[in-house]
Formats: sequence, structure tokens, C-alpha cells
Amino acid sequence: MNKLFFTTLLCTVSIVAFSQPTKAIISNGAFLQMGDFNPGNGTFAGLQDIGYLPTPPHDFIYDAKNGKAIYQNSMNGFVVSTFNGKSIDSKDYDLLNNLIAPTFMPANKKIAFFSVQKEFNGYGSNEETLTFSTFDVNNGETNTLLKFNDLSFDNVSAPFYGKVTMLDRFTNSNIEKEVAISKPLYIAQKDLYIIMIRDVTGTNRLYKIHVNSPNPNFTSTRCEYNIIDMTSVAGTDIVKALYFEKSGSLILLKVGDFNIANNTMTNSSDISSFNASSIDNGSLKFNTDQSKLFVTRFDGSKTNIYSLNVESNLLNSAATYSGNIQFDYGFNESYYIPKTYLDYLGLYPNPSTGLVYFKNNSGIIPNSIKVYNNVGQLVRSIKVEEMVAQTLIDLSGMARGIYHIRVDMLGPDFIGKVAVSN
Repeated sequence: MNKLFFTTLLCTVSIVAFSQPTKAIISNGAFLQMGDFNPGNGTFAGLQDIGYLPTPPHDFIYDAKNGKAIYQNSMNGFVVSTFNGKSIDSKDYDLLNNLIAPTFMPANKKIAFFSVQKEFNGYGSNEETLTFSTFDVNNGETNTLLKFNDLSFDNVSAPFYGKVTMLDRFTNSNIEKEVAISKPLYIAQKDLYIIMIRDVTGTNRLYKIHVNSPNPNFTSTRCEYNIIDMTSVAGTDIVKALYFEKSGSLILLKVGDFNIANNTMTNSSDISSFNASSIDNGSLKFNTDQSKLFVTRFDGSKTNIYSLNVESNLLNSAATYSGNIQFDYGFNESYYIPKTYLDYLGLYPNPSTGLVYFKNNSGIIPNSIKVYNNVGQLVRSIKVEEMVAQTLIDLSGMARGIYHIRVDMLGPDFIGKVAVSN
């Protein structure tokens, strides 16, 4: 981990670190309340009653800029609550399917999530499949983007969420499932929804989904760690990862710096240990400016809240609260800036001495890269065989001047120019 980054960050934001707002939802039995929360000492202010749920809500999300909170009212729908002074106005959306792993994309006000659907397989039975969709909180519209035919929901099991109760729409009765899926992370700057899933072979795989590219797509790579939750370190490929290891009859809960580019874990620290057959409600949170880091875990009666050192991931302090708490600081301002197609593509360095790179974070493999001189003559042609984040365009030895580069993409072509000064 780059310690200079964190040292600078802590010095810059120390004035405002303690004034950042956070919201939390409390579940004591079926009774729900929402209010301001201080995770450092586990205290609340301004609590308001918001209703009843038979089970604790899942995946609380706070959109501080727009004064909204989002959570699951069951495994089949979302609640969008709007703060209006001393009142909270809530709207329920029942999407009928079993929903898991929601995350919010503030720039386009959509929730990205997986859903479980039963479909007739043509052989006389119904199979459960995972689909990836978005839900627009403004108009209530759902758009299915991807279907994962290789991930049968019946065949995956691991203790990441533990057991969840789901409605089987074919029998109209509740059934229990073990879900082999981590909590998701959305990195707006990279347009990446990241999640770990254990596939049908029992292998942990990290899925990276480009949600907003012209052609939504995904990649998956093997992952050796049992990740529960992640939160990104701004401007890097590092995410803070909450994960577990089994040690005899114990579960060791740990936090480390996980590099999403090469799936390596460094800087790991033990947070706690416990006996459990499943891990539920574990979460990892940065505050908005990343000057504070927290882990929470509900143990069945109380929520354990751990404050960690941002650089070392070592435990600073711990607090508890009787009941089930989920809290969220919201998003920094960069998450609210809409992304365009060209945000994922570019040329650098520019000007160049001859070695130019085509940056491609769209998730789309270009058909070709062609380079033309300033009078329109083709001087280079490159065929790209695989999806890589950057492709070298070697213009060394070329005459000084302006070169025009056209990249044949699945969507609109990328057209740019670069000045060569060698």
C-alpha cells in the first residue's frame, strides 16, 4: 500500500473527518429505525421509526447527496426512502425475483444487482440461473444486462452470506439457500461492479462487470481468498477486503489490501475469531474521504464494530450495539459524475517520444488500431487479440508531427491524435 497516499490524505482531511454524515438502519426484531450514527462509539441521534420487517434488511445504502436510503425489504424488492426534514417518505418496489448483491451507481441513479430466476431447461425441469440487471430508482424500470448460464444457483454453496430465505415462485413457499457470493463493490471511476462467486466447481472467482459500457460485459479470474466485502482505495487498483480463513474449528476474520489487477492480498491483519458455520452481515466501510475504516459483524444478538488503522489494517478500537446495525457514509463527489464512452478510452502520453499507449477500460476488445500520418497515409495497423487495459502503439522512428489514430470498436469508433516529438 502506498503510505504516502494515506499520509497526505490524513493531513488534508483531518479538519472535516469527524463531521462527515453517516446514516444507519437498526433492526431489533421486526422493528426498524433509521438515524444518524457514530460508528466510533456506537451511538445514535435523530432516530425515526420506519416500519416493520420479518427479517433484518439487507445491504443498506446511503445516498447522502440526494437524501435517500436504499435497502431490501425482502429478498424480492427494494425500499427507497427519502429524508424530508423530520419525516421519511418510503416507496416499496417488489421485483418478484430473488434479489442479491445490490449496489448503487449514483451518477445514473440505478441499482445494479443479481437476481435468481427459475427457467424451464427443456428437459422436464426448472433450473435456477443468475442474471445481472439494473433498477432505475427514478422510474422503477428494470433492465436485464447479462445472464450467467454457467452459474447454476442450486450448485453453489459457501458461507459468505450464510443462509437466506427466498420465495420459490413456482411453489409459492419459502425455501432456505446458502449463497456463495460476496457483497459487491462498484468503482465508478473504472465502471466496474466487482463480486466474488464460488462457481460450480467449488472455485472462488472474482467477476468484474462493466455495467455502463456500450456493450455490458464481464471477465472472471480465479481468486484464492474467501472475500466477504470490499471497499476501494481511491485512484488505485487496491481494495480493502474483508475475508475469512478457517483455522481448525475457528473462523478468522481478516482485512487486507487486495489488488484487483492481479488478485493478490497484502498487508493482512486479524480482526476477530469465532465459531460459526456461516458468516452473515459482515461489512467493511470507508468514510467518505477515506480517513477512517470500519468493520462490522452481527453475531446474532449484537453488532460488533471495529475501527481499523487505514494504513496497516490493524485494530484500533471496538464498540458494540445491541441489535442489528447497518450503516453507510455514502459516496464521494466523483461517484456522481456521469461517465461517457470516451471516459474509458484514451491515448497517453501525449505528446510522445514514440511509444504511445491506447487505454481501454471499456471491457470491449477492439477489432483493430490504425495510425495515419497528417496527410492521411496509413503508417501502422495493429490487430488486438485480447482484452487488455493498454495496448502499445510503437511510433518510434517516425517523423515528428501529428498522427491520427482510429480504433475500430464494437460501439462508436475511437478517434484521437497524438503529437510525436522524437
